[in-house]
Amino acid sequence: MSFKLGDKVRSKSSGLIMTVCRPRGLTVGGKVIGQVEAGKVCCEWYNKETGKYQTRFFDEEVLELYEEPKKERKKDIGY
Repeated sequence: MSFKLGDKVRSKSSGLIMTVCRPRGLTVGGKVIGQVEAGKVCCEWYNKETGKYQTRFFDEEVLELYEEPKKERKKDIGY
């Protein structure tokens, strides 16, 4: 499955909900690279313990598209 920038995804193993993001600085072992490895997805989430956002690459196979339950979706109030 291919995910798009801004999609909400969930880790199949942990249930962690994340947002597909654009990688900021692509480095591997301190060396700058130009592109994301095939089959990898850059995800970002808020870590409540550290109070910071975290970013990490995940294998596409360990993620699934996440759709918020209807009761959690924000209602359009017409502004």
